[in-house]
Amino acid sequence: MPENLTYFVRHGRYSPNTGSLNKDGNNDAATAGQLLYGKGVKSNAVILSSTAPRATETADIIQHTLEAPAVYKSELIEVTGLHPRSIRSMRRIIDLALRHEGITLDDRQLVIVTHEPVMLAMSDRERVRNGEVIPCNIDAWVNEDFSRHAEETYLSGLLDDER
Repeated sequence: MPENLTYFVRHGRYSPNTGSLNKDGNNDAATAGQLLYGKGVKSNAVILSSTAPRATETADIIQHTLEAPAVYKSELIEVTGLHPRSIRSMRRIIDLALRHEGITLDDRQLVIVTHEPVMLAMSDRERVRNGEVIPCNIDAWVNEDFSRHAEETYLSGLLDDER
């Protein structure tokens, strides 16, 4: 995996009534899958998804595009995706979810289909589009001077106890 990149994907657009992807959301997911394929994500990639229908449906479309073997659905990714505490905690949650599923990455790439709050924590953006892909070297974030990134990666109001 080049530079130990983890690819975070925000789920596609969905119907608030059903929680499932709508037509635009299916297109978002297909575009994300094509983008990942274009970035060289291999068919042996591990796809880890939130359990929310909009995320699992996005992950299934990406799996089909990449011809990956399976999508692993994790409630840990669901909860953390909606309420990320920090890059450090996200790394621990990913490790726990992988262990729970009995997955070792070895040289395989990791794709995580999640929600906007964690995508914001991974970037310096104010908004992340549905279906957007953000590559992140989590290990570098954790190993760098974390305090320098704290203001950028914490979501306001969620981390008062850690500050």
